[in-house]
Amino acid sequence: MSTFEAALGQLPQPILDKLQLMIRRVRRLLFIRGLFATLAVALVCLLAIMAVDATITLFSTTSRWILSLAALSATLLAAWWFLFRPLSRRYTLTKMARILEIRHPELQERISTAVELLSSEDPESIRGSQELIKAVVDSAVDDVATVDPKTEFKPARSKKFIAAAAVCGGIILLLLAIWPQQSWTLLTRALAPFLDIGNAYADTLVVDPGDVRVAKG
Repeated sequence: MSTFEAALGQLPQPILDKLQLMIRRVRRLLFIRGLFATLAVALVCLLAIMAVDATITLFSTTSRWILSLAALSATLLAAWWFLFRPLSRRYTLTKMARILEIRHPELQERISTAVELLSSEDPESIRGSQELIKAVVDSAVDDVATVDPKTEFKPARSKKFIAAAAVCGGIILLLLAIWPQQSWTLLTRALAPFLDIGNAYADTLVVDPGDVRVAKG
């Protein structure tokens, strides 16, 4: 553990609570962004497969498998990039304190000074009196109290992915409402390429033998 990290453990509870609240806020936003980014990619891939199948009509099971596996790979890659990778990072009190100091230069001197004084092993003649240390720490507590994690970390990026996922999901629901049978067939063929089911237009084919006569014998 670094000296700075150890010093943070000695900080007053209001400062620690605010830093921990910031960490929870960041991780929550990262989870929401990653979840909806992955969902948006999955729905886009699903719509793409349905469009290809409806336009070209994939008779080959191999072609269906290739498209479905490609979509699955893209979804897993998106999950790793937007969800697992960001959440695997370690967000320590030290990192949050530094982010707070960078965003608010007016707080940097007070927080850093408070940490330095609390972690210093110098004698009181060099470090300063307990009254001085208490005054600096109290000032840092007052400054941190004005920081709002919701203002510091806004869900702007998350909203973009939420909107994208909502649009794609809405398109699929609209297709199911307008062309339920064909859309459901396309959806099933995209999600389950191993199923042996007809294409979207299989039920619309009509076979009329006409006046064909078969010779007896």
